[in-house]
Amino acid sequence: MLSRVAASDLRSDRRYEVDTRPAWTHVSDSDGTRKNLLDMRRHARVDAKGRVTLRLAARQGRARLQDISEGGCRLSNCIPALASGQRVGVSLFAQSGELIGNVEARVAWASDHHAGLKFVEVTERSVEAIRTTMRDSAGG
Repeated sequence: MLSRVAASDLRSDRRYEVDTRPAWTHVSDSDGTRKNLLDMRRHARVDAKGRVTLRLAARQGRARLQDISEGGCRLSNCIPALASGQRVGVSLFAQSGELIGNVEARVAWASDHHAGLKFVEVTERSVEAIRTTMRDSAGG
């Protein structure tokens, strides 16, 4: 299924057709040119394995960290399942168990116990810890 959307998030006044089927990572311009949305992110992402504690309004949850950037992260195995737009408190832990940081985030997308979070409140200390985690995960 194709749908037309305003391209304001794509930093252009052009209109794009977005393929809304499961392969959601690409958009097609009106001239047929495909663009990878992942290449258009504001922050670079790196694979980073770890665990996450979620603080929801009435309860705590948990998830697995899949990747991270200065602006957000991707989670899997979210218990409970998250919903788009939901605000959550997040404690990020490296695979070693070391605390990376505590942040406030908004759920940008959620599907089948997977979610993408956008950080909305991050301390400078947490940003530095995230940068260190990214360097370590990228091997440099």
